[in-house]
Amino acid sequence: MLFTMTTIDLRKCCENARQAALLAWKKIAHFHRGKFRIIEKKGEGPATEADLLADEIITTYLRERHDARDFGFLTEETEKDPIRLGKAYCWIIDPIDGTRDFIEGLQDFAIQIGLSGGGDEQGQDPLMGVLYLPAHGVLFSAVAGGGAWREDIRTGTKERIAVSQQADPKAMNLVATRSHWGNRMTAVVERLQPAHMARKGSLGVKLCDVASAVADAYVNTARGQCKEWDTCAPHAVLLEAGGTLTDLKGNAVRYNRKNYVIEHGLLATNKVLHEQLAAQVRSIPILWQD
Repeated sequence: MLFTMTTIDLRKCCENARQAALLAWKKIAHFHRGKFRIIEKKGEGPATEADLLADEIITTYLRERHDARDFGFLTEETEKDPIRLGKAYCWIIDPIDGTRDFIEGLQDFAIQIGLSGGGDEQGQDPLMGVLYLPAHGVLFSAVAGGGAWREDIRTGTKERIAVSQQADPKAMNLVATRSHWGNRMTAVVERLQPAHMARKGSLGVKLCDVASAVADAYVNTARGQCKEWDTCAPHAVLLEAGGTLTDLKGNAVRYNRKNYVIEHGLLATNKVLHEQLAAQVRSIPILWQD
């Protein structure tokens, strides 16, 4: 599907997303390490009343400021309205990425707001991303062509970020899942033998680690568990920081598709390492067994 593109101000979109994320956290902060309801979603893990409230706050804020004729919505916590498929742009939102960490009172969770556009029959590209990591006091943001940025919310300082230039797989820092470990992930680590590995919660947090050179690469071996709202915002940040994201088969990750599930895991790198790691990962038999 081809779209008639309306000219929009991506920087304005980014600032509105930033304000929506900050407002959402202000309204849900009391739930962190507090009391809240947990809702088990069949086949999709838990959500909390904080997730639902943040989703409502963010979508309401953005709907009030952006024309519904041009902007659709895809969010984790609300019905997947197919009307979005005919929109030139789509807000792709995960109100709390890393819900398990949030539930456990840990720090690695993020409020994620992405924007996709520029579509064809394969989907849309990530144009803008905002990730607020409130427990860390930092906010990552990027717009296409404008670089990637890390903002310290407590001090108001802001700095441009870039991926590492590490070219040696044996010397790399790998960031990996904290809670979804299995035989496939064990096989990846045994094959890659990274010099250092950190295990964290939110997928967005891990991608921002790669974008800001805290890590050199991230591998996700899950089949059909990643959704567009997990990756859109951090994907935009990673691209503007100079990095690369594909699935484990090497396919581009696109957005605002009818099937919003990312079927074949993820590989995010500093770009320099990407082809080397992709070749090694593709040669691991267990990743492709039923």
